[in-house]
Amino acid sequence: MTLIWFLIVLGVLIFVHELGHFVVGKLFNVYIDRFSLGFGPKLVSFTHGETEYCISAFPLGGYVRMAGQFDLPEEYTDEQTRAEFAHVPEHRRYDHQAVWKRMLIIVAGPVMNILFALPVAFVMLMIGETQPLLFDATTVGLVAPGSPAMEAGILPGDEIVSIGGAPVQSWRELTSETHANIGRTAAIVVRRGDSEIGMTVTPVVNERKGIVGIGVAPIERAQIGMMQPDSPAAAAGLRVGDVVERVVDAHTTAVDRVAVIDAVRARPDQPVALRIRRFPLVRSSAQTNAYTITNITVETASCSTLDTLDIDGAGRAFPLSAADTNGPVRAGDLVVAINGMRLAPTNVDAFVRVMPVGVATVTLQRVTGRVAKKQFTTNAVVRVTRIGYIGVWFMPASQVVKYTPLDALMASPGRCYDVFLETVHAVRLLVERRLAVSSLAGPISIMRMTGVAARSGMDALLGLMLLISVNLGVLNLLPLPVLDGGHIVLLAAEGIYRKPLPAKVIIWVQKTGFWLIMLLMAYVLFNDVRRVVVQYAEQIGLMLGRVM
Repeated sequence: MTLIWFLIVLGVLIFVHELGHFVVGKLFNVYIDRFSLGFGPKLVSFTHGETEYCISAFPLGGYVRMAGQFDLPEEYTDEQTRAEFAHVPEHRRYDHQAVWKRMLIIVAGPVMNILFALPVAFVMLMIGETQPLLFDATTVGLVAPGSPAMEAGILPGDEIVSIGGAPVQSWRELTSETHANIGRTAAIVVRRGDSEIGMTVTPVVNERKGIVGIGVAPIERAQIGMMQPDSPAAAAGLRVGDVVERVVDAHTTAVDRVAVIDAVRARPDQPVALRIRRFPLVRSSAQTNAYTITNITVETASCSTLDTLDIDGAGRAFPLSAADTNGPVRAGDLVVAINGMRLAPTNVDAFVRVMPVGVATVTLQRVTGRVAKKQFTTNAVVRVTRIGYIGVWFMPASQVVKYTPLDALMASPGRCYDVFLETVHAVRLLVERRLAVSSLAGPISIMRMTGVAARSGMDALLGLMLLISVNLGVLNLLPLPVLDGGHIVLLAAEGIYRKPLPAKVIIWVQKTGFWLIMLLMAYVLFNDVRRVVVQYAEQIGLMLGRVM
């Protein structure tokens, strides 16, 4: 399904782009003999009027073929191409149109991509968008070590009010403002308790530390995402969607998801009072974010756990603290047996939960080697302790907001403008070499992102389509040969000199630009493949290890 969704998203965006060229070309009565989605051999085609409409074999692009318009260097000297359009009168040829008309034909493609983001945003907001909770819209949950935010004195729990003099009311606005101020010192105001504190901060790009901005992440409240029917939580009257703000006897203010989980785990087989904020899982944009706050006492149950290890659903072991990583367990080790009993990876967690308190010997399978990898097993001795649980899975708190048609119509331009600014900022950072070219996503990465978005929901898929559409529009306007922006530069030069540029000059520029674009695409594709190889390095290494 990932490939299917990728082809649908890409096909729609390519169609929209080429439709822009096509419609404006037709408005100026330019002869167009083919409208193709994809390159290479035709798979399906039909002819209407003078134009052939087709879907071709290679879907990573498309084209509108106009008489007298040449995209590739070899087309300027290709006699066969010229002969195909010999019957077309001069007034219908692209190269005989006024410069301003040709500019409009060229710019129509990327502009259509940018404008297409508006209906995409409208539909996304109408069907409902998953958003952070309003009361936590700009609350900081994490400050990265060594980040500009840490140096400025920002703390978890601070609410960011403004940056660079611009008020921020959502994390999206905060991100946009920090990216707009990369490399510049900006004033930032945070609300801490009942006080507002002014600071200065300089957003940066530090790829080594994974920081683009000031190095903060939003707070994640503990929202019940799933609940066992016969659990202590269900018996106490908790509901899916409830946000647990705090454990009453452990915290005096609202805390994040991790703190709530830790507090519940520390209280096995005892009553625990939880401060609950309850509101609808889905609300209309026309409604206020109404909620109720109440205390609910839950009688926790208890189960066993390994006191220094966390075991995920795939049976992988992860040390719980930095100190534990110096022991015999490495992050990602696979638990294959406990106390000599062999276990399937998916059964490890259930087995641990019913173990008696005491000491257990955990047998771990580890993969070693840089390229060709080998497996070996090792043992770790850990303590088994009891923890409290209430039978729920906590997810980061959010709410689905469905916009009314009028609200969606009003909000869509702002949403598209934010994405446009983010794209422009990213291009600026690339040009200034603050952001590495290796950060660009190629077709493989985009396909994988499309699959993840499709599995997350239609709002996520439409959000990704909005992002890609705006990116296509902006990147195609860059003044690089072969791209639409490069054609516009050549047309501008022709307008300034009031005569067509020499064919030799155009061919040289197009050839140079073509190979530069090819090299860039090859580099981006290489990085795409490298990311896949890194993700599956263990499996690939084990295969090599067996062969060698």
